[in-house]
Amino acid sequence: MLPKKALVVLADESYYEHELQETLTNLKKHGFTSTITADRKGKLHSRDNRTGKIGDQHVWIPLADIQPEQYFSIVLMTGDSTEQFKGNTAAAEQLRALLRNTLDMHGSIVGIGQAQAIVADQSINGPVHYQDCDGLWIGDPQWSPGTIIKVPESKYISKMAWKLKVCFEDASKKIGK
Repeated sequence: MLPKKALVVLADESYYEHELQETLTNLKKHGFTSTITADRKGKLHSRDNRTGKIGDQHVWIPLADIQPEQYFSIVLMTGDSTEQFKGNTAAAEQLRALLRNTLDMHGSIVGIGQAQAIVADQSINGPVHYQDCDGLWIGDPQWSPGTIIKVPESKYISKMAWKLKVCFEDASKKIGK
């Protein structure tokens, strides 16, 4: 059975705490449990949020230790550090494998803000089905059972969580679970 769990990938000092909290709240509202991960264990620091305060998140499970079959969706919130998850770095290799496995099992991937560059990278995910999210482009839905959702700004986070719920229900129907 598909897990109704989301993996949230952060980059140290590059995500916004208010966007993370809004994302986690909306995922929970739509029935998803969430796990936060990064390229390493330990404390991550956010950029200033709207109140001028910096938040901290602790990563207990680094990308290298993630089991992809435990998650239906991967939400990328890598901000200015998107480059560390591209190319030939260890983090990039781990993330590529995780993204491909998630799409192969009918899961979905969300790129928020600058992380859209990761989900649009064909070397990472190959041909996929892009889901429209307020003006974003859509690929050929017959290319792949997985779904990519590109979210340009935090104001679309609520809609993103709703799209994940729809994708989860559709994927469950496709594989009869």
